[in-house]
Amino acid sequence: MARPVTVSLRPLTAAILLALTGPTNAASIPVNGTSCTLANAITAANTNKAAGGCIAGSGADTLNLTAATYTLRTVDPDTSRGSNGLPLITSVITVNGDPDGDGRGAVIQRSAATGTPDFRVLAVSNGNLTLKHVTLRNGAAKIDNDGYYEQRQNGGGIALYAGRLTLDHSTVTQNRGGTKGGGIFAASRDGASRITALDSTVSENRTEATYRRGSGRGGGIYGNVVLKRSVVSRNVGGGIYSDNATLSDSIVRDNVGDYGVTGGIESGVAPYSGRLSMYRSTVSGNRSDYGAGGVRVRGGPVTIENSTISGNRCGYYNTAGGVVGSGTIVNSTITGNRGPGLTASSGGITLTNTLIANNGDPYGDTGDCEGTVTLTGANLIGDGSCGGLAGDPKLGPLLNNGGLVPTHALPTGSPAINTADSATCLSADQRGAKRPEGAACDIGAFELVTAVNASVRPVVTFFDGAVAAGTLSGTGPIAERTFRVQGIRHAVLLAGNFKRRGFTPKSCDQLKRTLDRIDTDGATPDGSDYVTGPASPQLVEEIKTVRTSLGCG
Repeated sequence: MARPVTVSLRPLTAAILLALTGPTNAASIPVNGTSCTLANAITAANTNKAAGGCIAGSGADTLNLTAATYTLRTVDPDTSRGSNGLPLITSVITVNGDPDGDGRGAVIQRSAATGTPDFRVLAVSNGNLTLKHVTLRNGAAKIDNDGYYEQRQNGGGIALYAGRLTLDHSTVTQNRGGTKGGGIFAASRDGASRITALDSTVSENRTEATYRRGSGRGGGIYGNVVLKRSVVSRNVGGGIYSDNATLSDSIVRDNVGDYGVTGGIESGVAPYSGRLSMYRSTVSGNRSDYGAGGVRVRGGPVTIENSTISGNRCGYYNTAGGVVGSGTIVNSTITGNRGPGLTASSGGITLTNTLIANNGDPYGDTGDCEGTVTLTGANLIGDGSCGGLAGDPKLGPLLNNGGLVPTHALPTGSPAINTADSATCLSADQRGAKRPEGAACDIGAFELVTAVNASVRPVVTFFDGAVAAGTLSGTGPIAERTFRVQGIRHAVLLAGNFKRRGFTPKSCDQLKRTLDRIDTDGATPDGSDYVTGPASPQLVEEIKTVRTSLGCG
């Protein structure tokens, strides 16, 4: 029986729909939520037979969502994988929330109306699901009562049972799961499962272990995962809990763990053979009341390159504020964590050209580094606890200094500048800036760029003049204003660095992102703006002119 659906249709003409979906025997199914419901479309795709008002699927099917919102109110009859709002995904299906390319994706949600039963939104069973430009929200996995504990089923938004899930420019948010997976849960006992997130967000989900104990694990994601240019944020039960996780150009921030659950990323599901590989990513602002704050890897190697672990907090100060594990850390920055910055577990950690400073607890019982640590290249350990160069690196606050994720900039005069071992440093920094830029590489994740490429010289000249004249100034907290001003300058110089190396599309993208940090009217900055003032509208025009000269789209 078709699911009741609340639909808000977009103004698409029949001609556009026909062009998008093609002939009726193609593996492309238009889903308007009325004549063809989302539930019937999934059934048609799974069975390759027409269902309700939906045409038959054929092979790898694409469901084109032509409505803006799909609201689910009842549980699918097949409860073999728990209670779900939609039929199980048992074939290869892509759900496209933006078939007309207007930039407005679709929402699939469990109804918030009183009396709506608990169910997760979707489950995959030996299938392959891709969500493109889709927001999935308000799933509430069913509560099971075993007579003593009441516990939600795992996976509040999506559950995988021997299958694959790809998020592509999609969001999983405000879902509730059981002991494992508030947003997304991937089971391992039924066969290999893999989660991939591309340019996507998993946020504000939560695990609920029981009414008597804790918040469970994997508030955002539970299971093997690959993140690329994605964000996992503000989840309860920790951000990611995985046996094998790979992150690149991604952010894990402001997640909360409890009862031994790491706030940010934990890798090493029992029997503890975890692996974590992290490249050009930032883990920040996570906390755990009774566990590690940022990153914990048990039983397997951790590889961290060109990454920032900052401002995380552990409940017991001797657990780990920043990173705990064994493996290698190269050209990374670990700073401002409450609790040890780095705790090397059995097997030890090898540090290369890495900066660890300003970590520890308020009582002085822990500091920057502890455990068996091997140093190669040149490293700056602020308190000297693991050797290396000691001292204050004078880091700026965690801000967008160009690139895809926030970093801590090195101000002029920092002892980390030009003191790394150029023979062992990585070829580019966390933002993509070429190394070395000076006489030698800089220690940590950030390479200071001072050279002004001709392509961006007009912007830099105008910017510097306006700052000197007081017609451009920083926004936000007083302590950050100077650094925010410099953040804009760092971003423009990075665009020039890309252009000098022949990466014009990267230069165009960087300048476009920089525009998002400038108050366009010079008087009413919002929370994302870094500079304001009478000259800011002209600064916007200067950047647009450079983008035009570069042939940016």
